[in-house]
Amino acid sequence: DIRAGKISVLELQNSIDKVPQSICRISEDGDESQGIRCLLDFSRIDDMQKIMAVKHQILQMQDASLPISALLAFDISAMTDAEVSEIIQGMPNATIMTVNETIVSFRSNSLDLLDINLADRTIVEDMVKRLLEPLILSCLARPVSGYDILREINEHFHVLVPMARIYSYLYDLEKRDFLET
Repeated sequence: DIRAGKISVLELQNSIDKVPQSICRISEDGDESQGIRCLLDFSRIDDMQKIMAVKHQILQMQDASLPISALLAFDISAMTDAEVSEIIQGMPNATIMTVNETIVSFRSNSLDLLDINLADRTIVEDMVKRLLEPLILSCLARPVSGYDILREINEHFHVLVPMARIYSYLYDLEKRDFLET
């Protein structure tokens, strides 16, 4: 497909300013009914203003009825909360995937973008471990096993807690008459 001219490759690191012109050229050369599909990997681009300019130009092309869809990839570990929020604004959908395969997908217009906050994984793990007893107590509203509690914590926070730690808390709570077995 690259040789046939159906796929164009543009190295963004050295030519990010050429993206809009390249998209327009591809649009003029190709079959407009097919539309244009772009994959833009901004993970090695440090200039957020240039990235935002490209994003806004693509959105303007869409508004001008150019059939274009774009998948934008970023290294969010190198971005601030404000930059992530700014990138998501105006986008119909956002999907965030982490190294450990945690995936969050949502319609970006379905929430208040000012409320998006990113927390480092170590901070989440620390908080879960420090607040383990209240988390366990919150799981005890219905009859559950230690395994159920472990699974629920893992599903909500993606943090692995040793089974022995859960059971030692359960044993301590039983000794203090907070629960029955």
